[in-house]
Amino acid sequence: VFERKSTSARFMIMKRLHNLKCAPSEDLQEHFNKMDVIFTELTSMGSKIDETDKICHLLLSMNEKYEAVVTAIETMNEELKLDFVKSKLLDFELKLKGSSSESSYDQSAFNSQNFRSSNSYPHSNQPKFSSSNRGNSFRGRGNRWRRRNNGNRGSHFPQVRNQGGSNSYVASAQAQVEEISFVALNVDSISDFSNQSNYRFLIDSGCTQHLVREELSNVMTDVCQLNQPIQIKIANGQSITAKRQGNLHVRIQNNNIRIPALIVPGIIHNLLSVKMISENGFDVQFSRGKAEIINRNKNIRIKCSSLGNLYCVDFEINNFSNLPVIPSDQCFSAQEGNIWHRRLSHINRRGLKEMGLPISDEVCSPCLSGKASRLPFKKKQFPRSSRIGELIYTDLAGPVRTPTLDGQRFYQVILDDFSHHCVIYLLKQKSEAEGNLINYIKRIENGK
Repeated sequence: VFERKSTSARFMIMKRLHNLKCAPSEDLQEHFNKMDVIFTELTSMGSKIDETDKICHLLLSMNEKYEAVVTAIETMNEELKLDFVKSKLLDFELKLKGSSSESSYDQSAFNSQNFRSSNSYPHSNQPKFSSSNRGNSFRGRGNRWRRRNNGNRGSHFPQVRNQGGSNSYVASAQAQVEEISFVALNVDSISDFSNQSNYRFLIDSGCTQHLVREELSNVMTDVCQLNQPIQIKIANGQSITAKRQGNLHVRIQNNNIRIPALIVPGIIHNLLSVKMISENGFDVQFSRGKAEIINRNKNIRIKCSSLGNLYCVDFEINNFSNLPVIPSDQCFSAQEGNIWHRRLSHINRRGLKEMGLPISDEVCSPCLSGKASRLPFKKKQFPRSSRIGELIYTDLAGPVRTPTLDGQRFYQVILDDFSHHCVIYLLKQKSEAEGNLINYIKRIENGK
């Protein structure tokens, strides 16, 4: 392929350079790559483009979002470099992305409604949830959250408008150390919620930590103060402070479960974080109005019941004083699968099963390395040669500290593989070894 250096080709490349603009949604690094390609093509055609021209073309191609940083760069008195300008633009792009993500996070909390008391649960008083990101739609993942109306299943994402009498607030929790977003229902009275126990947990995909009501702190264990209180802000200007955390021991379907959670005063319902559940080896599966929490071995399946437009789990509280010591209690907390296997010097699975400890399907890398084996080397017959002089070994050593009477400080060893005949030569210089080896081979060939 021959390079085109005609005037028309150069005109087309210059036209591409002047028309190149950075789109608002385009990644800045991709735009830089396009500019570099055009600069390379012009240079290969003989056009001279200095550093200042490249900077001017680059700044002219930026969109309105970068107007502030372009103006700041133009007012600099010092000599500019292309790499310096690119780095400043990339820093400004990261700043824009960071500010946009923070603003979108503050607006992406979930709403909750005040439901009026009713015994018949009429259509007009059905719970209505809306999300600032989805408009007037139910909170959920795709078509896995559906509305129920008199026992019938509704359509996907029903468009329901909030009534004027409803009192909704957006709950967005922002911690000083870690951010927490959750759904906190504010329910006055309704038939489905009137008999709710303190041991009911709502499944929340937006919550980053398990949260429990303050009333459950008296049945929790290992309750301690947080190093730094977590402020949970709500839209009406008030805030809820979580200062303590602990472990809640519950029981469901003959399985003992430990739930480490934050103790938050003022919330109406306990919340189970889908994020924490999935991080610790459990899967939450949603399908047509049903939800299940399943562990990796699929021997524990916790069914979640439907509560309005949400899913909930009803646990039984275990009295810790009467709780049997079962180290294999399932835990919705961050825990390594092979932790007991490693603590007990990499014990086998049968030993863990006999002691009632959890067994993980994860492969232990140190065990694989320690138990790995290789095939033995193939044995070879000795001697490797079939006649004298076919294979010989030689080595040279020295200089020795004390020379001989004749002044030799090196010695050379020549060994025949077939006969094991050994000859030792004393040398004054290492250069004599080559001649000794040649003479030895000649003697063997002559049969002497």
